[in-house]
Amino acid sequence: MMFLILFLSLRLTYDCSVAAHNILVFLPNPIRSHYVQVEPIFLSLAHRGHNVTVVSPFPPKEEISNLRHISLKADRAEELIPPPNWMEWTLTNRLFNLNFWKIRADLNIPQVLESSVYRDLTRNDNKFDLIFTELFFGFEPLAVLGHIFQAPVVTYASYGYNPDILRYIGAANGVAYLPHFELDYAGPMSLLQRLENALIQFSVMLYNEYWYYRGMTLCLLSIFQGLFRALRICYGIRRCFSSLPTPH
Repeated sequence: MMFLILFLSLRLTYDCSVAAHNILVFLPNPIRSHYVQVEPIFLSLAHRGHNVTVVSPFPPKEEISNLRHISLKADRAEELIPPPNWMEWTLTNRLFNLNFWKIRADLNIPQVLESSVYRDLTRNDNKFDLIFTELFFGFEPLAVLGHIFQAPVVTYASYGYNPDILRYIGAANGVAYLPHFELDYAGPMSLLQRLENALIQFSVMLYNEYWYYRGMTLCLLSIFQGLFRALRICYGIRRCFSSLPTPH
């Protein structure tokens, strides 16, 4: 028995040391704070021998033989909608506009999908075992990368929890008790504050579900050639989220 355990341990160590995977890191968001918090992850993956392709506006801090960087910046929203001073905004405005993310996506997603970088990446014989991308902040439609490459998608929320992703993965989502990230609540909330918070959470959910995400479906239909292919890609957004594992 001890010999069997030793053999399996050595075999597992050997497999982990030689099995290099092809990983696509797709982060075209031009806001650097979204990038630097996850950069150590894929640099470490490259150091451990995995083949990492990074698509972003920011060149890597160090040269690694099995890390390939491709420059792509989705900055159309930043050019047409100058970012406000966030500190002043929080003092003078209670919430962003309900369509804040949709406005960004309407500008940035076509820019990404129509770019030569995206076309070369998806139309050549590139194969990836894992996709790492940000599916928030107006980049939710990038979930289609998992469908295109038939690979699992790993994502993250750069600004804390997000009600939509909690709902999609079936996690605890107490909309009355989890303050919306744009509200100025701190500490225990009163009954009226919980009611306001729940109303805002449900309003955002309904807007995203019936206007934002459906609008992105039409965007994908207008970009991808062939109705059948476009419908399959649009379906991939929902399939990607619905296939995420439920936490225990």
